[in-house]
Amino acid sequence: MERIRNLFKSVDTRYLVKSYAISIVVGIIFILAYIERPGPASFYEHPFYIVICMVLFPFSALVWDELIDLFMSGNTLILPLVPLIVWKTLKILYLFILSVIIAPIGILYIVFSNRKASGNDTISED
Repeated sequence: MERIRNLFKSVDTRYLVKSYAISIVVGIIFILAYIERPGPASFYEHPFYIVICMVLFPFSALVWDELIDLFMSGNTLILPLVPLIVWKTLKILYLFILSVIIAPIGILYIVFSNRKASGNDTISED
């Protein structure tokens, strides 16, 4: 339990709150789509998968933000409003749906960066 607490303490609180707010909105949209759909649902529309994605979304967004920061090197890209909104919406949807795959990379990044920052390079079982 301590490791999970440290994992969440390692990420900026404002970033987590913003990411979880987005995650809740997207999750509600997917759950409503699941409820309204008459036929069998795809795996990404199943409520259990949606809840897992809601929990893991901030960590997949963290991976994306770190990659963009690495590639852009502090440069800013200015886009017109409509393409920007479309881009952000698609990015959020893809990160949400694929968060089960992408989030473990973000969690490992946080764990290893914390270990490096604390100077503890050994793996210990608690």
